Amino acid sequence: MTEPAERPDLILVVDDDQDIARFVQVNLKIHGFDVLVAGTGRRRWTWSSTTAPTWPWST
Repeated sequence: MTEPAERPDLILVVDDDQDIARFVQVNLKIHGFDVLVAGTGRRRWTWSSTTAPTWPWST
């Protein structure tokens, strides 16, 4: 039986400057990460209240 494919780490980028957020998003995706972008802190809280983070030190 084969092992299931490991999902890439998910990174949340929060920045109100869309150009910077897009630059960071593109570069992280190039390096194999899944990326969500929130343009405001409020959107960040909305996202994080529905998605539990996985911390590197908790595995």
